[in-house]
Amino acid sequence: MNILLEKALDFLSCPACSANAEASLSFVRAPAPALQCTGCRASYPVVNGVLDFLPDYHEHRQQGLAQWLMENRAVVSVYETYFRPAFTRMGSPITYEEEMVWLKSVQTGRPVKTVLDLACGTGKYARMLNDFYAPDLVFAADISLPMLEQAVTYANAAGIKNILHIRADAGALPFRNNSIDRANCFGALHLFPDAPRTIRELGRTVSKDAVFTCLTSRKVRLLSPVQKIFSLLMTFQFFDEDKLQQALIEAGFGKMDGVVHRQMVLMFGAVKKQAGQRHGRP
Repeated sequence: MNILLEKALDFLSCPACSANAEASLSFVRAPAPALQCTGCRASYPVVNGVLDFLPDYHEHRQQGLAQWLMENRAVVSVYETYFRPAFTRMGSPITYEEEMVWLKSVQTGRPVKTVLDLACGTGKYARMLNDFYAPDLVFAADISLPMLEQAVTYANAAGIKNILHIRADAGALPFRNNSIDRANCFGALHLFPDAPRTIRELGRTVSKDAVFTCLTSRKVRLLSPVQKIFSLLMTFQFFDEDKLQQALIEAGFGKMDGVVHRQMVLMFGAVKKQAGQRHGRP
């Protein structure tokens, strides 16, 4: 774990110090492994194999039903095998196998040394992308600590040593500009409270010519009444495809490519067309 953290320092940044270009993270071994910011002195501990950029998360969170499910350990224990496939099939007949075939078919425009699987859940896609690209580092990021702890268990059981599991806010990603060669977010963009902000953060984080792949929900006019009720119950959104495309373009991505429509599910890839920037972020 310590070796993995040290390797990751070249790509990570303090999410609280976006205005301080001089701030950086350093590895602290004692009294327990952690990363510490040289600017604000914030400390990010390692908890059960997870690097935690949100150590105070439970004190400030606003939790809807969907996020409650994602942090319920009973749900987490069956998430990968039963819950996620069943939930997806409520809106689409697409299977894990079809998702895998589609992901594997995506062409990359640059060598893939770093991968980000955002909202990784129990790590299925992080492990899958690791198999596809054999990168130096995979960052598996989520806001749910129970999900991440389960992802660590699965990765350890598979003997995978290069996945760093991190708890982070999708609206303030703890990565340097242009540090990620391949990004993925499957089955989660519709759960984020501010999806355009997350897309902007992805645009800042991924390198020029990097590919971002996404599986999310889309608006279907005939199902609009049902979707509105579901959104209210689950803090869940259905995207207008044109507006989602515009958010991608504003974040520096090109047009959606390889688009798959399956009832209420939208799957697409998008290539980063320009280097990402944010004032004060290294």
